[in-house]
Order: sequence, then C-alpha cells, then structure tokens
Amino acid sequence: MKILWEAGDLTVREVREKLHAERPLAYTTIMTVLDRLARKGVVSRRKVGRAHLYHVEFPRAEARNRAVQRLLDYYFDGSAEELRSFLTGTPPGRRTAAAAASAPTSSAPAERLDESLL
Repeated sequence: MKILWEAGDLTVREVREKLHAERPLAYTTIMTVLDRLARKGVVSRRKVGRAHLYHVEFPRAEARNRAVQRLLDYYFDGSAEELRSFLTGTPPGRRTAAAAASAPTSSAPAERLDESLL
C-alpha cells in the first residue's frame, strides 16, 4: 500500500521492482496480495495490455483512521481515552496538559477518529 500511495498506479512488476531492495518477494506473492486487496475493495485494477494496473481506493489518512478505529474497537472498547492512557502511562480520566490543549472544543459527534487524540 505504501508503494502505491507514494508512486501512484503500478503493475505487479513495478511494485516488485520498488519493493525488491527493501524486501525481495516473489512476483506471485505480490500478485496474490494485490489480488486480495482488489477483492476487498482497497485497491482497484484495470487491464492494460497483458498486465493489471493497481490503484489505491483510499487516501492514506483514511486508511490510517480506519486502522486506528479497529485498534480502538478491538483492544480498547472503542475508547480513545483508554488508548491515550495506555500510550502515556497516565490513568484513564486524567489528561496531560498537551492532550487537554489539543482536545476539540466542539460537542458535536465526530464522524472519524480525530488524529489529535493520539
């Protein structure tokens, strides 16, 4: 995903070339992962010649928000305060000065996880 966010639309071969120096993987491994991501709707693909060109469907910030929300739901009962407490080592309900300063002042419910909570 990181490679697609940084480089834009790529084929399996191009993803493999960019990934090879950091993590050499088989062509078929990368193709399988991209195929699974396409089936889940995370990336889309279109046929260009004999290859497929893969395109990320979600901006990086949205993917990060979804991942953090899943983390909150699975491990912290949906509570950003519990996650903050875990990360800072402060008891739940007790806020640090930095957290209090960055907290939203509006009482309207947020649609997405506010990144300033972390």
